[in-house]
Parts: sequence; C-alpha cells; structure tokens
Amino acid sequence: MKFKSKILPKLLVFLSLYNLSFSIPEYNKEDEKRLDTVKEFYSNVMKDGKSKVNPTPLLADGINIKTKEPVEWIFPNGEKVKISNFANQQNFLRTLVSLTEVTGDTKYKNTAIDTTKYFIDNFVSENNLFYWGGHRFLNLDTLDVVGPQNKNQVHELKNLFPYYEFLYSVNPEATSNYVVAFWNAHVEDWETLDMGRHGDYSKKFNPNVFKEHQPKNIVDPAKLPILPETKGLTFINAGSDLIYSAYVLNSLAPNKDMINWGKTVFNQYQLARNPKTGAPVYQFTAPKRREWPPKSDKDTNSKYGDRAFRQFGAEFGEIAKEANALFKGNPRTIVVDNSLVLCDIYNKTKDKDVLTSAIDNLKNYYKIALNKETGELKPVWNDGTDLSNYTLVRDGYYGKKGTTLKSEAVKNEEYAIPLIRWYSITKDKELWNIARTILNKNFDLGDIGTESGKNLSLNMKTTNSSPYSIFLLIDLYKATNNDNYIELARVVGNNLISTKFKNGYFIAESDILNAKIDSIEAFSLVSLDAILKGKDKNIPQYISHGGYIHGEHIEGDSVYDKNVIYGKKYNGETK
Repeated sequence: MKFKSKILPKLLVFLSLYNLSFSIPEYNKEDEKRLDTVKEFYSNVMKDGKSKVNPTPLLADGINIKTKEPVEWIFPNGEKVKISNFANQQNFLRTLVSLTEVTGDTKYKNTAIDTTKYFIDNFVSENNLFYWGGHRFLNLDTLDVVGPQNKNQVHELKNLFPYYEFLYSVNPEATSNYVVAFWNAHVEDWETLDMGRHGDYSKKFNPNVFKEHQPKNIVDPAKLPILPETKGLTFINAGSDLIYSAYVLNSLAPNKDMINWGKTVFNQYQLARNPKTGAPVYQFTAPKRREWPPKSDKDTNSKYGDRAFRQFGAEFGEIAKEANALFKGNPRTIVVDNSLVLCDIYNKTKDKDVLTSAIDNLKNYYKIALNKETGELKPVWNDGTDLSNYTLVRDGYYGKKGTTLKSEAVKNEEYAIPLIRWYSITKDKELWNIARTILNKNFDLGDIGTESGKNLSLNMKTTNSSPYSIFLLIDLYKATNNDNYIELARVVGNNLISTKFKNGYFIAESDILNAKIDSIEAFSLVSLDAILKGKDKNIPQYISHGGYIHGEHIEGDSVYDKNVIYGKKYNGETK
C-alpha cells in the first residue's frame, strides 16, 4: 500500500519547486506491528476493564498491568472503589472511532456506541448534567455515583473537551441538554458573569437559560489592570470547556442565543489581556474577598481574595493578580490547551475572531516569556515583568517563603503542536520559528528546519518515545507535505512500542504500574496509521490529554489520580 498516495501530485509539484527528493515509503511490517499493538490494547481493555461481578458496557478508567484488575480510588476511611469515569474516556472513544476508520472493522466504533449509549441512558442527573468529571464518577461494580466528599461531588470539567460530535451522534437530545445544563450549573450570575469551575447537580434545569439573559461585556480594558471581582473563579481551564461546548454544539445544532454567550465569555479573556504587551490572562476576574483574615499565609482559599495579590501585591501592586500570573502551570493552559481547542473551534466554524485572538495570544506570550537562547520559559507577569530568580518573601499559593522562581525548560512537545497547527492555517513564519526554537532546544528530535519543511536536519536515531511527538510530527507533515516528518514519527512510534507497551497496555513511562484506557499513546499510533493509509480526514484530531479525578484520598486531602494511581511505579519485571 502506498503512503498517502492521494497527495502524490501535490507532493511532486512541491518537490519540483524546492528541488527536494523524498521517497514515498511503503506501508510495512513495522507499521502493521504498531497497529497490532493498539488492537491488542483494545482486546485487553475489553477483557480486563469490565466489572467481574456486575458486567455492563461501562469500562474501568485504568488497569493494573500486573494484576490486570481495574484501578481503584481509596477514600480516607479505606473504602476502595473501582473507577469508571466516562469523562476520562473521551480519547478512548476517539481511538475507537479511528480504529474503525483505519481497519474497516466496525466492532471498535460499536464498542464506543454501546458504552456511550449505556452511560447516557443511565447516568444523567435530573438537571441533565452527566455524572462524570473531576469530582464525580461511578463505582464500576455497584454503579453507585461516588466522589470525594471534600469536593462536594460537584460537576467539574477542566481542559477536558469531550468528544461532543460523537456523543451527539449517539444521543443528540441528551448531548444538547447537557451543554445547556453545563452552562446553567456553572454560571451563578449572568449579569456579572460570576461563574466557576464547580457546577451544582441540584440546580434546577432551565432549558431557556441562554434566552433569558442578554450578553454583555463585563471587562473594561480602560480600567486594567483592575479587573471585575466575582465569587467564582473564571479560570481559563474551566472557561475553555464552557466555550468549546457552546461553539461545537452550535456547529451541530445552530442556536444563536447559546453561541452569543459562548462568544461573550470568549471575549472576556481577550478584553482582559494586558494593554501594554497584549499577553493573555489566566482568568478575566479577580476573586472577591469574602472573609478576612486567614489564619496564616499558608491558607490559600480564594474566599480570602486574590491569591497572587496576597503573596505578591505588596511588592508588585495591581499587576500581581492570578489573572496575570504566567507561571505555575498557567502558561500551558493558555498556549497549549486553550490554543488547541481554539484551533479546533476555528476549523469547525471559520470564526476569524477566534483565529486572530489565538494567534495574538501565542505571539504575545512567547514574546515576553521565551528565552530564545536557551529555549526556556521565564516566569512573568503579563505586563512583561520577569520574575526569574525572584525569591518569595512570604508563603502562599505560588510557593513557600524562600522559594526562588526560575526559568524552566519546556516540559513536553505539546507546546509546539498549536504553533504548528496555526502555522498550517496562517503560514505565519513567526509561529513556525517559535516552535523551531522550542524543539531545537529540547526533545532530541533534531532541527525541524525553516518554514515549509526546508533545511531540516531531523534525528532519525532519536530515543524520543513521546506520543505528543507523534502528533506534532503528523502536524508538521500536514503543514508541509514533507514526509521526512512521518519517517521520524515512525521512529518515535517504534520507540514508544518498545518502551511503553507493557503486558498488553500502554503506560506513560516504562516503570509505571497502572495504565489508563484513555491512552494518548494508543491514540497517537492509530492517528499515525491513518496518515500512512491516507485515511486521516475522517478521524478526530488530538486536542486534550484527558481528564482526572481530584480530591480526598487515603494518601491526602487534595490529590490527583495522575499521582496516586497513574504515578505509581511497579517493583519487579513485566513482560
């Protein structure tokens, strides 16, 4: 089978223009082996991932690769619950749909349909919210709805971005109602846009909620850096999910009232950007101080006001707000997660405001934060103030007193993915060059070259085994038609199989005990296979690393499953 034969005429023109010589590689046994591992992974999930005492179409979130038992959440009282959180299985759905596309075997997509149908038929609350998310999940064996009590079992999605198109194809009414319920539960005051990451399952469903309120801007750029104060925390990792739900559902079933609200919330983040640098914000309001004083600086509950201002305000003034803090994980949410989802929205809607804002956010952030010599990211306020080597003078949300803030290496290849995707749309050389700087300083992939894939020097002997590299290299190929990127993706894919496929499951690192079924590794490999077979047009793109569970656990009051479950290491050898 010829590689991407449908683009051969275009590629030949490209080669002629640039006097380059690329071969069209054959689909080979190594390619087949990679796909076979994904098929094996699927078979094992279907064998090990269902309840042994009460089998249903529901699946466990993860599997212990030694015992082949579903992963458990252990509450502080010692109670163990086998986890089934449908929110944390959206990339598994994408993988199944993609598998059917590349193999022609409908069993994969049928599994996705059966699981989705069973979940929606049985686990939707009275107010039309799904029982899923960061603080709510199902007991795989008993089918009870459970969650950490210290988080009040509220509804929460942050940077999750469900596979709405697929959910809608299975049950359009329930999916449409869910999106309305999502907004209804998370917006507490529509006049002030007091909203937050937590939604109440007891709030009565209002099907007309979008019609009953008139959208308006609450951020006044003339008053910056002063921001409106609200009780809710308008974190962009939660706001992006609200925005995404409105845009995607509107593309499936047009609703002018809903999309007007989606655009309104989107606009607040843009209006709040720094007027001097144009750099983006993490939220568009400041937390309102509702109680005072705290017992100590170590108590960082937002009821005591803006956590950044409490810790930095005396030294830096009004710029020291959570909204403007481009450090401690905030940049990744903005320039990776939010940028990827805005690109997905643009591809679905061609909304030019989304395109313009996303490009500006990327360029203006990297202009003040990227050290082009080292490829590191500096901790900065969004006015450009560099906090590198600044030592904290008091305890607080951003670290203990005496901690010195440092520039940091870019943590993974995901940072380059939105830059290349937006380059593919705009052909903006600045985006390509930012990605090149990041990649040339990190990740052992070699030099991706100049724009359009020229003058490259890729490392075909790399030991890189990251699924994010595979997605990135796929995007580089799509942007340039240079199949050297796909050849490198094959190398990375082979490395991934040899280091991260253990006992029939994909694990994040070679010594990890528990495997997610929402495997980014599996999704990346089937995406690569689709490119090799010229079947990529009908498969979903990567936009999110997936969901999480957060709350009280036997190992602590505020822990994430990524640490207490998927960060656990095994002792001894696996096959």
